Amino acid sequence: MTTRKQTEVWLLGHSVPTIRGAKLPSRGDVLRRFFYAHKEEKKTVQQSAAEAAKEVLDFWTRARIPTIAETSMRRKITGLFDEWKILSKSRNNSGVTPAEKQKTFQESLPDLLDIAHSDALTLMTIPEDKEFLLTQREKGRRGSMAGLDKKLKESVCRRVSSLSRSRQQTPKGEEMVELESSSSESSSPANAANTSTSSSDAGVASQPKRLRTRGTKSVLSPDLVGALDRTGAVAAKSFELWRLRQVAWATIHKSLC
Repeated sequence: MTTRKQTEVWLLGHSVPTIRGAKLPSRGDVLRRFFYAHKEEKKTVQQSAAEAAKEVLDFWTRARIPTIAETSMRRKITGLFDEWKILSKSRNNSGVTPAEKQKTFQESLPDLLDIAHSDALTLMTIPEDKEFLLTQREKGRRGSMAGLDKKLKESVCRRVSSLSRSRQQTPKGEEMVELESSSSESSSPANAANTSTSSSDAGVASQPKRLRTRGTKSVLSPDLVGALDRTGAVAAKSFELWRLRQVAWATIHKSLC
């Protein structure tokens, strides 16, 4: 059975079997995970670095931040271990210099182990993700991935809502304007006279037929259909254009939903 004394590491505290938290892993977090694999699981330095790198990469992937290659991560972790090892050899030395180096090393343990790609801020497109990386690089690593996910969710919801309103309102307004324009262009005095004579002979105007397309909402209101029917305003070309636009909009709507 492993005791807490056995898992204790000089300058680091206790080694841990997994990295936890809602921040990107710090230098201390990574070293403690490294030492658990190295000392408790008896793995080699390279194997221990690979174990720690895998867990660190999971955090950065969740944060949607581009990183350096995994081999470079492992080198960074082994370099951190070498730094600790050099200090441990002089821990029994009395003097100002070793003590200052040990203090500087300990103070750096809460800092971020930065494995971001050199062009990460350029490659990233979401402002909240960029802000999160910048705050994690500060002393104290402000912010958390829980807050980041909440901000991103709110941003996505706003965009979806805006897109939904655009789909519902813009196409309908465009179709109504185009139909009314087509109506005025295709009408003529002769057509109006013929329609008037036909209506008086029949005595009662025929009921307007509403055009429907499967999976779409008709943009023709009953009043507009009646007006077009009475004046004979919808020419074949205008109707075909309207029908094609309706089919195109239905396809776009289906893909977005």
